[in-house]
Amino acid sequence: MSAREDGLISLGASPRNAWGVSPDRVSLVRTPRAARPVSMPARARTLSVDLARSAVIVVDMQNDFCHPDGWLAHIGVDVTPARAPIAPLNALLPKLRLCDVPVIWLNWGNRPDLLNIPPNVVHIYKPHGVGVGLGDQLPANGAPVLERDSWAAAIVDELDVEPSDVHVAK
Repeated sequence: MSAREDGLISLGASPRNAWGVSPDRVSLVRTPRAARPVSMPARARTLSVDLARSAVIVVDMQNDFCHPDGWLAHIGVDVTPARAPIAPLNALLPKLRLCDVPVIWLNWGNRPDLLNIPPNVVHIYKPHGVGVGLGDQLPANGAPVLERDSWAAAIVDELDVEPSDVHVAK
């Protein structure tokens, strides 16, 4: 905990998301951040963003979707296109972190008992009740398909993940 400019004690895990408190006052007002605009060439015109109010969200760069031994590869999907963002992300993410831009990883990870998945979703991936569907073990390594905290649902090893990054399982 540390003192803020308004004399309150900062209460929260990050200056970005903290309240100010004292024995007689609570402030939910977050400390304003100065704009940090940056411009870059895009396809048709220049794009400008404010790094102080931005984050990058990386979605589903998981073994089951991107690894040659993952679920999609097992069912015959070419994972080459899914792997295409790996090198650009490894080039971009360290630069964004240096600029204090949050990196958020959004991954699909189911409960082992699949109670967070309705039957219609299980059916989509295993329409005849046979084969390897959600929660079933992959023949190549025994990992349960898209099970939270398993190899299958983990981010591919080729991506550099930092402890300060935010992880969200859907």
